[in-house]
Amino acid sequence: MGTMILFSVLPMVIQASMQSANAVEKINTIKVSPREIKITLPDGSTVTVYHLFVVYTQKQQHQQQEVPTDKAYVCQGFPLDPATGQIPPDSDLPLLPSDSSFLLQGRCISFDNDNRDWPYRNGPPQPTTLDIPTDNAKDVYRCFVKVTKELNDANVVYALLGYNSNSYARVILDKCDVPGADSRIPVPPQLAPGWSLGANLLNAMTQDPFSIK
Repeated sequence: MGTMILFSVLPMVIQASMQSANAVEKINTIKVSPREIKITLPDGSTVTVYHLFVVYTQKQQHQQQEVPTDKAYVCQGFPLDPATGQIPPDSDLPLLPSDSSFLLQGRCISFDNDNRDWPYRNGPPQPTTLDIPTDNAKDVYRCFVKVTKELNDANVVYALLGYNSNSYARVILDKCDVPGADSRIPVPPQLAPGWSLGANLLNAMTQDPFSIK
């Protein structure tokens, strides 16, 4: 009888052991990272400010693997030249909306090493990891994608001292209910021009129809 019980239980023990060995721990995070840029003011002086972008990471830690398998996506705002369909270099960015022929656009795409924000994904300065529950991070990213499309359809004029990539970052964070106010960004708000204007842009997005030109 003891032998029969052993043979009936053994397959279940082996199966449970295999499931444990192949278990995957999934940790989804959302963080905001900065890229340093230098802009020239009308008086000729140069100042350093930061372009903010949002990174969503799916981290899968297999118990049999020492190195986790990460899959990252980035949501980043940028100026678009509607005449050429190209993104202008930082040196050509207009300071004021009145001087701009560019539109503010956003995109949520796979974060790969050919992306110009890639080298800055971990700082400096050290990025802030937002306190978003693991179970909700995927839903928050899906919301980012939805809000990005709404913003892209709105024909918002881009300017360094107007609505810009930092305004976009704030809009998607606010619209998708990511808490934290200014603590969500890893640099002082005054070093991220356009961030404070994101609140105005968010309010405009609640209007019908939404269009800022």
